[in-house]
Amino acid sequence: MKKLGFLYSNLKGNIPTGIGTLQSLKLLSLGFNKLNGSNVLSIFNISTLEILDLRNAGLTGTIPNEIGHLHNLKKFGIEQNALADSIPLTIFNISSLQVLSIWDNKLEGPLPREVGNLTMLNLLDLGINNLTGMIPDEIGNLQELLDLQLDSNNFSGSIPISNISTLASISLTDNHISGYLDYNNFTASIPSTLWNLKDILKKNLSSNFFNGSLALEVGNLQAAMLPDLSWDQISERPGNGFCKFSSFANKFSNYDKSENLKVLHLGDNNIGGVIPSSISNSSNLKELRLYDNKFSGPIPNSLGNLRQLKLLKLFNNCLSSLDSSIFTSLANCRSLIHIDFSYNPLNGVLPDSICNLSTSLELFYLQHSEMRGNIPLGIENLSNLNTLFLLENNLNGSLPRTFCNLLNLQVLVLHQNRLIRPLPYCLCQLLELGWIDFSYNQLSGPIPNCIGSVTSLRNIYLNSNRLTDIPMSLWSLKDLLDFDLSNNSLVGSLPLDFGNLNAITAIDLSRNCLSGSIPTTVGDLLELLHLSLAYNELQGSIPESLGKMISLESANLSNNILSVKEKQNASDYTFAIDSFIDGTCLNHCVHVEET
Repeated sequence: MKKLGFLYSNLKGNIPTGIGTLQSLKLLSLGFNKLNGSNVLSIFNISTLEILDLRNAGLTGTIPNEIGHLHNLKKFGIEQNALADSIPLTIFNISSLQVLSIWDNKLEGPLPREVGNLTMLNLLDLGINNLTGMIPDEIGNLQELLDLQLDSNNFSGSIPISNISTLASISLTDNHISGYLDYNNFTASIPSTLWNLKDILKKNLSSNFFNGSLALEVGNLQAAMLPDLSWDQISERPGNGFCKFSSFANKFSNYDKSENLKVLHLGDNNIGGVIPSSISNSSNLKELRLYDNKFSGPIPNSLGNLRQLKLLKLFNNCLSSLDSSIFTSLANCRSLIHIDFSYNPLNGVLPDSICNLSTSLELFYLQHSEMRGNIPLGIENLSNLNTLFLLENNLNGSLPRTFCNLLNLQVLVLHQNRLIRPLPYCLCQLLELGWIDFSYNQLSGPIPNCIGSVTSLRNIYLNSNRLTDIPMSLWSLKDLLDFDLSNNSLVGSLPLDFGNLNAITAIDLSRNCLSGSIPTTVGDLLELLHLSLAYNELQGSIPESLGKMISLESANLSNNILSVKEKQNASDYTFAIDSFIDGTCLNHCVHVEET
């Protein structure tokens, strides 16, 4: 017998000792079972084994030294068990090994220098363990290595991989490395030799604190993706073979193969200076992410030459655009799906040219960008738009009725502008709308009566306006999760239908002119966590049902004319009723009126 497989066979208990007598066996698979491993040593007598699969087999204890007896072994998978202690040195005597996968165990101690003996290795995966110390220089001897996974350990020091020209995938996330990759504390510059690894498709260098800058040799990367450097902190300290980011443009003007670039991600760094217009030489660029940096000056209009661009994220910099001309240029990018210029001092009028952007545009973020003027009528041309953020600007005038033709719109956020007049009734045509936020504007008049027909609504924020009436249809939105209509001029009473909002978790109707009593159906709001009816003209007794709402975390009923009659037992209330002090609500509070 040469092959024996029990993969996913629901085996339990000991490994049968008889397996050790199969001296011609080349493949043994016992993975994804519930073995206890007490007879595992018998397996290591089968010197002919080439493939040993013990993945997720329920094994505990340690990897025995006898593993070294399997001198013909090519593939060894023992991941997702509960093996502890150190990696036995004997495993590194198996020079035929091509795959060594021991991830997700409880191994500890250093990675031995003898790892350099495994010169045939294609995959080395030791992730999700408790390995410590420095990654040994001998790992650079693995000239056949394609995939290196050392993530989620406690490695420190630098990474000696620059001599491995075959690497296609590297993951060193969640360590304490002074070299590259996620959630590490990098203290060294990125070595220029790294960029000579021409076959690497993607390197994740995110969430680190780089001390240094990218090497000029970055242009040697000829695969589809440049490194993902998100969350890095790259300073501008020059070093041997490195360039300051003040000469950031050199990376493009000197890069004669920039047409190969498809993704450039340098977000979350401290890169300054201007964005070079020569970036448009990367004619096949599809994603450009330069957000959360210190770029300044104008956004280069040459970005409009990137005809294949789909995603452009430049938010949180110090960028500008003369006469908002960037939008005219970007009209040439007919594949654009996502634009984010938020938190830049664009300081201009929102131009009609945004209406000429690609009809494929789905997400458009222009938050806190010092834009002013009216929302252009032609915005209806962005027919596939599903998310629009224009909040925290100085936009004025009314919401154009052409908005109502954006039938794919799901998220509409325009809070903290200077919009006036009533909301157009035709907004009820947007049957995909789930989130609407017009808070902190100057809207007036009633909320449209038809709002109840937009059953997709989950979040409504219309607080701090001059709205006057709540339509009855609002109480029919049974899937509504959160609404805030505070600080308006709302009048009238709360109907019994108040209790129809089955999914609601937060209601804020404070600082209005609501009168009448709190409907007893408030107790039907079983998912309600936060309720504020403060600063109204509500009167009468507080419904006992309110006091029995187990889910309720905060209830502010202060500054009304409410009472708890003495015949009502105050202990029935799950919130405190004695915290009303000088008109201020502390914790859960109501005013108690003795009768």
